[in-house]
Amino acid sequence: MTLPPQYRERMEALLGARAERYFAAMEEPPVTSIRLNSRKTPAECPAGAGATPVEWCETGLRLAERPRFTLDPLLHAGAYYVQEASSMIHRHIAGHLAKLTGGRLRVLDLCAAPGGKTTAMIDALPEGSVVVANEYVASRASALEENLAKWGYPDTIVCQGPAERFSTPLFDIVAVDAPCSGEGMMRKETEAVAQWSPRLTGQCAALQREILDTAAEAMKPGGYLIYSTCTFNREEDEENAEYLRSRHGLEPVEIPLGCSWGILPGIDTDIPCMRFIPGFTDGEGLFVCVMRKPGEAQDVSGARRRNRDHHGFEPASNTGCGGWTDSRHSDLRKRRDRIYALSAETAAMLEALPDKVNILLAGIETAILKGKQPIPSPRLALSLGMRPDAFPTAELGLDDALAYLRRETPAMPAATPKGFVAVTHAGLPLGFVKNLGPRANNLYPGEWRIKMQTTR
Repeated sequence: MTLPPQYRERMEALLGARAERYFAAMEEPPVTSIRLNSRKTPAECPAGAGATPVEWCETGLRLAERPRFTLDPLLHAGAYYVQEASSMIHRHIAGHLAKLTGGRLRVLDLCAAPGGKTTAMIDALPEGSVVVANEYVASRASALEENLAKWGYPDTIVCQGPAERFSTPLFDIVAVDAPCSGEGMMRKETEAVAQWSPRLTGQCAALQREILDTAAEAMKPGGYLIYSTCTFNREEDEENAEYLRSRHGLEPVEIPLGCSWGILPGIDTDIPCMRFIPGFTDGEGLFVCVMRKPGEAQDVSGARRRNRDHHGFEPASNTGCGGWTDSRHSDLRKRRDRIYALSAETAAMLEALPDKVNILLAGIETAILKGKQPIPSPRLALSLGMRPDAFPTAELGLDDALAYLRRETPAMPAATPKGFVAVTHAGLPLGFVKNLGPRANNLYPGEWRIKMQTTR
């Protein structure tokens, strides 16, 4: 790989004698890895032969070869997420912080798209914790919403807009996976090599500090901040960790790590940082540190606003879909032509968020109203909050499952009843059809359909 000469010089100065090991690793192909959904257990493991575990993530697997993920219905069912191995450390960190805090948590991911680190944290949180995932770029926010819907955790709120809208101290954990110069992704993405410059690193560091200012405000006293970048330079990494301590008074937190994991410490700092560097860890480049806001942890989970139609979500009743979700998610809200089912914790979070926050999704999108008729939302089928007995199911084989995901008309089993039916593959729901007997109307979202026609 041809790296910019000035970048090579910087890495040699940064890593010293370790630099050659890094440069050698950059000539090797990247490793494909996946993280299994701990709340959805597929009937078959998608890893294939030769998979090896990711040391810092109990549900992470490195694959011997890269399959055609698009043609695996289990991916679309949310059984696993294709994620770079280093980024899976967020599951380990969130699990440790959950043990320190105890109880249900409120978590904000300020720069969440496409959702890999968000879903990793979700898997380590206690049930009933609420996760707010925000993305500034609208097109990336759509991908975030889709990935979180497929992951299925029902206590999520997806937002789109600038980070500074979240300046209220509501959260036990705030994660900032900041926009960065991307030095750690150069092995995987040629664009990261082409765009690199010293000027870019300075611009990114300035933007990161603006986001971190908001993150510090969004933390409750006693709350934690997880700061990460996929870059190597100190300006975006350790210097920003020092900024959090000097500007906002945040206290460094050490996360327990395995001594054999190969994770390197921070450079020229006493703050306990984690550096994932190719050649030392089997993954791409990542920097992470964890900081705590001084003060005693406060429980604001019971704080509710009086205005229950906050953000345009109005109380809904007699919609015909009240029995479609489990008892925890029985607070039905209507916004425009959509019905959402919320838990008490998610409803409290929704009502506590500032008015200026732009909410795309809250809780479980349960139904789409056609006139007064509720049509089950595809997102309901994928949610872990759907009642198992709410709809009849029809199990599809591989070919019919792929036809369904292409938004074609799948062949339904002969005994399939008429009406709304949840279609499954390997026991996991993919979405709904409306079975008319001689044919079935495919209700899979057009924007999610797969276009690849090649068979395995």
